[in-house]
Amino acid sequence: RPEFVQERLASLSQELSTLNHTPKSGYHRAVQQNPDYVDQERLKFLRADNFDTSAAAVRMMKHFQGKLELFGPDVLGRNILLSDLNADDLESLRAGGIQFLLAQDHATRGVIFTRNLNYQYKDRNNMVRLEKKRGALVSKYN
Repeated sequence: RPEFVQERLASLSQELSTLNHTPKSGYHRAVQQNPDYVDQERLKFLRADNFDTSAAAVRMMKHFQGKLELFGPDVLGRNILLSDLNADDLESLRAGGIQFLLAQDHATRGVIFTRNLNYQYKDRNNMVRLEKKRGALVSKYN
């Protein structure tokens, strides 16, 4: 129901405004960079938490903080691109531990295949950054 979704989106906005975040937080910086992008992302977080606005607000805050820590401030207001990955990240991606399939599932979501035996990375963050990229790819289809 569109009314329910609109009510939950408004409630999420209210919830986000009550959370303690500093001007240097990832969420705050993302809003400053591109408020339309952050606004468009809200529904994805609500869906991930079954429209629980409190949980979605916390997830959003953690997401943007993680994005800031892994990729820096320049990408907060947009989706992560393949060009945002560094050489070590790309080497990990090419190892085949994580593969982004071109096909979609029946709900038109992106499909990811993982094979732990093929995981290869120099630093744990190489795999974490790939997971963030995967999240951006999957959200493109949702």
